[in-house]
Amino acid sequence: LPTVPNPTLSVSSIATDSAAVSFDAAADSGTLSYMIIYSTSNDVSTVTDYTLLPADVKSTSWQAYSSPAAISSLMVDTTYYVNVIVRNEQGGFSVYSSASFTTIHADPPTVSNPVLAVSNITAGTATLSFAEASDTGTLSYMVVYSTADNVSSITDYTMLPSGVKFVNWQSYASSVAISSLAAGTVYYVNVLVRNDKGAFALYE
Repeated sequence: LPTVPNPTLSVSSIATDSAAVSFDAAADSGTLSYMIIYSTSNDVSTVTDYTLLPADVKSTSWQAYSSPAAISSLMVDTTYYVNVIVRNEQGGFSVYSSASFTTIHADPPTVSNPVLAVSNITAGTATLSFAEASDTGTLSYMVVYSTADNVSSITDYTMLPSGVKFVNWQSYASSVAISSLAAGTVYYVNVLVRNDKGAFALYE
């Protein structure tokens, strides 16, 4: 297994949606690769299989040693637990000591009119209309939809509930087309709006 002489991690450059993780290089007779893992749950301190991480754990791709390493697409005002896995050429791996940090707070966009309207419903498509939100910065919108009633309480847009489909982030349009729907099926739909600091709000 790779040897980790100093397993301590430090986190810096913490922003609303990103941070940088610093760590010392491990030692081994061959080439080493590193993967940063992070989660909002404290479940990254013990890893038994790096090919089957817990469902809520996100990761970077394997990479050569580089410190600090950036992690992005984080949620604002959220505590994260982070760790590093180092792997040698034979597949043996070691884990560093986990650390935690909290991203910076940012106010979410304002949704003055949260009402959604669905029209032009066919066997496989529909059109969703909604009013524009407001914010001091640039806004992006994502339409989410599901056959389960699980789109009204989303807390992390980087990890949507199982079964939720989406129309990817885009600038404001008063109507958005939804396609590839199953005929004769009830759908639940919502809109997420995100500002350039990563803070977001839900419509309905």
